[in-house]
Amino acid sequence: MIAVLLACMLELTPPAPSPGPAPEATAVRGMPGSLRFHYRGPLLRARPDQETTAPILLRVVSATPRADGAVEYEIAYMGTVASDYTLNELLVDERGVTPEGIPELAVRVISNLPETHGTDVFSPDAPDADLAEGYVRTLIAIGAAWLLVPAVVIIRRRMNRPVPVPVAPPPPPPTLADLLAPLLTSAAQRELSMGEQARLELLLLRYWGERLALTQVPHATAVQRLRQHEVAGAILLAVERWIHAPPGETTATSSEIAALLEPYQDARS
Repeated sequence: MIAVLLACMLELTPPAPSPGPAPEATAVRGMPGSLRFHYRGPLLRARPDQETTAPILLRVVSATPRADGAVEYEIAYMGTVASDYTLNELLVDERGVTPEGIPELAVRVISNLPETHGTDVFSPDAPDADLAEGYVRTLIAIGAAWLLVPAVVIIRRRMNRPVPVPVAPPPPPPTLADLLAPLLTSAAQRELSMGEQARLELLLLRYWGERLALTQVPHATAVQRLRQHEVAGAILLAVERWIHAPPGETTATSSEIAALLEPYQDARS
């Protein structure tokens, strides 16, 4: 009884599907692949009515006769859709008929792209090259280079420019004391020349002229009034005293000269 049931189950179980032919060659979609086989019969060629939009295309690369009378063929194919194909139907003989007796020309086309990429090897959804964008980028690069040249020249000039040496400020103009000091020193040692005496009187008159209202009076009168002034006449009286002192008895000292110049330390001529 059990044996009968087992037999019935085996009869009801559908046979396992036989696997398809193993591919003779494999190629990546969009890339050419090749396959070799030999055939004894009319000369073969690729079907002339293949459409460029077909998922796989074929062409005969070479047909070399062999010593045994067969012809060895090398065919090239390229698939645009990943799948398994049989190339026999893409070959015809000289009469344009699909020949018999050709071995099973099974090939496989695989894809290295993700499954969501689509089946078109040329990716119609991919954005086209933006020529305008590339043109703008080129113009920007040229403009940047054009601006960079003068910038480099300016920077190099500034780097090579010598460092300016700081100029010392000019010395302040001499005070009236500075101008009178060498005249008093000379007067303490010897008799002044006419030019030195005239310069001494001119310096004093220039300073005291407006202060003592001497600008509109004759020179001799102005000098006389200077002698009579307590501060203005001190230098003139001291110089006259030194001039008329007996030889070797000049009592002018550096401290006395400094005292005579004291009122004029901050005065300008």
